[in-house]
Parts: sequence; C-alpha cells; structure tokens
Amino acid sequence: MKYLILLCLFVSTSSFAISHKEFLELPSDEQRKEVIKAYRVFVRDYSEAHKVSAHEGFRLPDLIEAALAADYDCLYGGWPAKRVRGICPYPSNRSCGEGKIQCQPLLYGSGVCVNSATRDDRSRVSKSCEAKFNSMQGNLSHVLNYISDKSHEADEFFRLVDEICRIPAEARSFRCITLKARIQEMKTQSPQRALVVATTAAGTVNETVQGLNSRVRCESCETQRAQTVDEPERRRVIGPMPVESEPTTGFPRVVSGYHLASCGGQNGYTDGFGTLRVFDCHNRDDQGVFSGFSFRQDPQTHPLIRGLRTPYPDSRGTPSRFWNSVSVNSSFNETYLIIEESAGGPDSHNVKSYMFVIPRVTVPSTRIEGNNIVTTLATGETVTMDKSSRAITGGALTEGPLDMNTNRHARKPPNIHYSGSGISIRLNHRYEHPLTSSETAEVKQGSRTCNLPRTAILDAEGKMKQTSDADLLAVINRTCRGGGFTLP
Repeated sequence: MKYLILLCLFVSTSSFAISHKEFLELPSDEQRKEVIKAYRVFVRDYSEAHKVSAHEGFRLPDLIEAALAADYDCLYGGWPAKRVRGICPYPSNRSCGEGKIQCQPLLYGSGVCVNSATRDDRSRVSKSCEAKFNSMQGNLSHVLNYISDKSHEADEFFRLVDEICRIPAEARSFRCITLKARIQEMKTQSPQRALVVATTAAGTVNETVQGLNSRVRCESCETQRAQTVDEPERRRVIGPMPVESEPTTGFPRVVSGYHLASCGGQNGYTDGFGTLRVFDCHNRDDQGVFSGFSFRQDPQTHPLIRGLRTPYPDSRGTPSRFWNSVSVNSSFNETYLIIEESAGGPDSHNVKSYMFVIPRVTVPSTRIEGNNIVTTLATGETVTMDKSSRAITGGALTEGPLDMNTNRHARKPPNIHYSGSGISIRLNHRYEHPLTSSETAEVKQGSRTCNLPRTAILDAEGKMKQTSDADLLAVINRTCRGGGFTLP
C-alpha cells in the first residue's frame, strides 16, 4: 500500500533529512523513536499552520502540488488527498471499519483507528489520532515496529517532508529548523552512556547530587553531562557540564523541539536553587529534559524584600522576586533569563521579563562555592548570590528594590539588570507571556539603548528567528538607529 505517492516526482539528487537506511543505522531504538517523534511534531505543526477547512486537511506547498500534478494537493490526518471546493476530503479508502479511519501508520503505527462517523469526528482526526496514540502502552515502539521494514513508504514520507522544507518560506520556519536540527542531532549522537558522579567524602552532598542526577535526562552525553562533583565540600557543579571541565560547554542543538506551551516542572530546592525540566504535555514517553535553574529570593532574609508588606488590601500574598537561568534542552536559541516580581497582589499585576544575553558561548551552569551560589550565564560571565537569601552580590547582574505600585499599568519591569560587556535583549510584559505579547524588545549594551519590534527577532510562537549571534546582531544594527552594537 502506498501512503505518499511521490516516487519519481522529484529529482534524484534531492537529499533527505534522513533516509530509511540511515534511520535503521541509528545506534539505538531511543534515537529512532526521537526521529519518529520529530516527524509527528512537524506534521502536527504544519497542519495547524496550513489548514484549509475544519475538515482537518492542509495544503501542500505549491512546489509539491505542481509535482503531484492534479492528484494530491492536501493532507488529511497524514493521508494525501485532493481538495474539493476548498475542502480536504475525508479519505474513505483509509477506513478500518464502519465509522472509523485509520491513522497514518508511519506516524502512529499499524491498526490505530479513530472515530470518523460524524462531521465533528472528521474535523478532529489528527487530535483523535494523537489522543489514541498517547493512550497506547509502548506507543513509539509500535510505530518503530511498523516503519522498520517499510523502506519504500518511509523514504517517500521523509522525501515529502524534506521537499516541504526546501520551499524558501518554509525553510525559515521554526518547524523546519527544529526538525532538521533534531534529525541531525540524532544522526550524530553517540549511543547513550551512563552518567558519572565523582565520589566524595561528604555523603550528604553526594546523595543530593545523585538525587538530582536521577531526575535529569542526559540528551547528548558526549557534550552534555548532567552532573559533576568537583572539590567536595567547597565547590559543587550542577548542570550540563562536561567531566573534562573545559571552560565552556558548547550548545549541542540550535532549538529544543519543545513548544512554548510545553509542560514544565521543578525538582525542588537544594542549597537555595532548583533544577528545571520541560516535557511534552501530550507524550507519555517523554520523561522531560533538563532546562535550567530557578532562584527564588527569600522574603525573610533578602535585604531588598525583608520586612516588605503587600500594599493590596485583604491580600494574603507577599512581595517576592524570582529569576530563572533557562536553557531548554541546552539549546542555543532557547537560552535566556526569566525574571518575575510580585507586590503580593493578583497574578495579573505581576511584572515579568525574558532576557537574552549575547554572545552565547556556553551552556549556563550553577555551582556552590562556600556560602555563595555562582551561576555562569550564556556569555561565560558569572553572577554571584548569597546562598541563604539569593541576593545578588556581584557579577554580570545587578538588582534594586521592588516596585510596590498597585497600579499594574504603572508598575515597572523587574528590577534586575544585565551589567556585563555583552548585549542584553529584554522583553517585558505584565501577566501575558513576553515572548509572544511584548510589542518591543529593549536592546542594551553599556549606555547604548534601542527598542526594536519584537517581530524582528521572534516569530508568532515566541521562537527566535535568527540561528546565530552574528545574524541577530545584524538585525539589531540594521533596525536600531545608528547601530553600533558589537559583540565583545
């Protein structure tokens, strides 16, 4: 059975992001599962962006449509079809019983069927397939078993997606950049090895690190070691640092593959900070990946917060400030700071900022040195905090008093600022998500300041458009009057 009839429609020199042969040659089943998941995410995102009706279909790019002549011009739940009066029709030949449709087996495995008896059923086939897929035990293994001996069908599917991502407008999209980066990562990744934690005489310290270690999934152990213990009782390094202790740790990927709306979690606080993770809300196989550190300042001991009372009448909230050093899956374009302040009022009165600092030369990390927490930013610069209060005492960030104004429209952004030699790009908002809701991004370097449209650097999903610091700097200097911003 042919699922994507594309053979001979494209020139033979068209390269795959991956071929079926390369897929089978990947070192582990886990990597093959990650490839399958990456293609499922791509199809889901592409369908949402290119829907032509409530009937679940979406248009193929013009190049694909022209190559297919008049046979197919849309996809319905992963199946190729031909639009009728602008609607991508229900593929009745993919039935698996009365009132049911088979989900695309290259994405969901064989024999996965969902209801399609009513118009309402047919309008949410993709969502139903996702739900059915996520409810199955060993679901990715189910797909892996199907696709393993389907070389012709798999190559046609891989080729279709590859050709879609060759369209100039699509090649720049986050979904194509993410897919290619994820596939390349799987193709170049060595088989996963066990994490290593050095021994230490300080049993409690070692137990703590091992506990964190068990909750952090190593994605690329050649370049990303989840935990390291070094010089027991004086210095402890926690995060994606290599055991070889190079001065910098390169980013193993450009983008993480996780959506802004992905679920997240925190693994509790140890020595004044917590570790963060992110995972796909809809995928039970996803155990989450390490995504940074959280620092919540202590309202009892922090010198700028201690003794503050909320100005909101009848409020049980207390003034607070926290900031996170985030690096989602240790990805270059999703490494930033999150800062949020509350005067103790409702959430809609909180102020928050997302801040990128460039140049990005290293995956951020955090260590304990005596009574201090030392965090290394993406620029390689450090920030020192008092371990008990989390007050910033030195380094590339400075902080000031909280704004206690009860007028949420008049409240200033969080009073933590970058003071290093690089460039900060900051997006502020009250209540809404800054990466998708801010009108402008504030760019600063020393005394130089510029506001540029958020859309110049971020797409509608809150993902950065530029894939290098050099490209980002070019946009800043082209957009800001007078330019003059430089990377140290």
